[in-house]
This record gives sequence, structure tokens and C-alpha cells, in this order.
Amino acid sequence: IAVWDGYRGVGIGTRLLDALETEARLAAFTRLSLSVDTDNPARRLYARCGYSTVSQDEDGVRMAKTL
Repeated sequence: IAVWDGYRGVGIGTRLLDALETEARLAAFTRLSLSVDTDNPARRLYARCGYSTVSQDEDGVRMAKTL
């Protein structure tokens, strides 16, 4: 997901993740994963929303959350 600079920090990313998780649960998913650049500030959002780092290398960070 991406949120334009002028709209960051007002809860849009959190609401998007919440909606994604709701739909994933309805579709019987039990886990979600994502990849993010190491220096991307969105990592804090993902951690705050319950995603944990699974692995990290020069290509970025993989994070996952059990639903």
C-alpha cells in the first residue's frame, strides 16, 4: 500500500491495513505477510499493527502477522 506524503500520519495506512485484514479473515486467511525496504518509515506502522519481522537482507524486510 502507499499513502501520498500529504496524507501520511493521519490514520489512512492503519485503516487500509485494518480493511485488508478484515477481508483476509472473511476469506479464511490465517496469516498475512509483506515486504518493505529496510529504511522505509512504514515499518513502524506495520509493527504497531502487529506485524513482526520474519527475515531481513539487502533486499529489505519481510514481516508477517497471524490473524
